[in-house]
Amino acid sequence: MTSDGVLKMVNKPDDIEKPLAEKPGQQSTTSVLNKVDRNKLIPIAGAILALVVLFGLANYVVPSLLVYVTKASRVGKFSAANSYLFASPLIARADNEQKVQINVFLLDKEGHGVSGQNVVLDITPKVVSSGLPEIFEIRPVSDSNGQAIFELTSLSSGNFEITANVGGVMISQMVVVTFR
Repeated sequence: MTSDGVLKMVNKPDDIEKPLAEKPGQQSTTSVLNKVDRNKLIPIAGAILALVVLFGLANYVVPSLLVYVTKASRVGKFSAANSYLFASPLIARADNEQKVQINVFLLDKEGHGVSGQNVVLDITPKVVSSGLPEIFEIRPVSDSNGQAIFELTSLSSGNFEITANVGGVMISQMVVVTFR
């Protein structure tokens, strides 16, 4: 410190702390590090880091990005247990004009949409006065989200159980629609 109270830094080799004294026969840490060529360690560590990053990109980022960018969907085996259907509205007028939309979603075991599958609806009357509703196939082949769309109209009143199947495999869920 100077006489006016300002700290002054000194960069002299004598001012640098010296390592603690080692026990006799023990190598100092600095002497061990000096024996290892540090210039050889840096490229090896860099190569290992690059391989880890490359592995992560190849196994997760690139496939996810390709599916996202191309909006790719899975074509193949759907899971009847994971797939579902729903109707809207559940109650409609039996005037052959009001439509009930049936949406079927075909999903694989992981919950991803399965495209390119032909969906067939089946209607079973639970309580019916006469006839069955008419099915209009809006999009009977599943799209990239696994969705197929149908519409129903009816002149007959009653409760109807709607089921869906793909290639004879029945989706485990069903929906009941009422026409009044």
